[in-house]
Parts: sequence; C-alpha cells; structure tokens
Amino acid sequence: MSHYEKTLFYRMKILRRQKSNAKYDAKYTVSTVAESIPCGLAQSGTPLLTEDNGRHEIKTRFLVHTLYADVRKGDELEITADDVIIGTFIVTKPYPVMDRQGVHHYEILVEEKSDS
Repeated sequence: MSHYEKTLFYRMKILRRQKSNAKYDAKYTVSTVAESIPCGLAQSGTPLLTEDNGRHEIKTRFLVHTLYADVRKGDELEITADDVIIGTFIVTKPYPVMDRQGVHHYEILVEEKSDS
C-alpha cells in the first residue's frame, strides 16, 4: 500500500441513474456501480450563497480524491466513515491528476445533494 493510499480513509458507494428503453413514459432506475471504494474528502474553497425563488441556500463544494476511474458527471456518491454516512454528493466534474508515470489519482468536484 502506497503512502497516498493510506490517506484514503473514507469509503464511497457510486450510484448511477439509468433511463429505461421505453419509448413513452421512460423511467429512471438507480443502480450501484461500485461499493466500498477508498476515497478522501476535503472542502473545496468557500461556500457559495445562492438564491432560488426567494430561498437562500449555502452550497458547499467538496473535492473527492480516489484511485477509481469510472466516475461520471451526474453520479451520486454516498461517502461513509466507519459505517456512518457522511453525506450524499453529486459529481460535477471528475478529472485525472497526472505524474511522471501517468495518472496518479482522480479528483472529483462534488456538491452536497439537497434534501428536496
């Protein structure tokens, strides 16, 4: 185990919405892509104050670090620590971080999923 892998002490479950093949009245199903994937979680920047129809909301963006490559924009990440759910996050933009030998790890910008 590398020094970097030792810093990934959270676990994530990746959930992906998939549309059915029905021509009319298509339904979405949520499927689990992967479970118990090691990751790291850090707050990214300052919280943003947004306004939507008179409601003020503070949106905090987070940065997830992982070695797992198959994360797509729009996926939901359920992040846990010691079987306690830290939160559910929506993936906004995953990108690879390179080093001399190729891809070192992936950093994923996520937003906390609202309850509504």
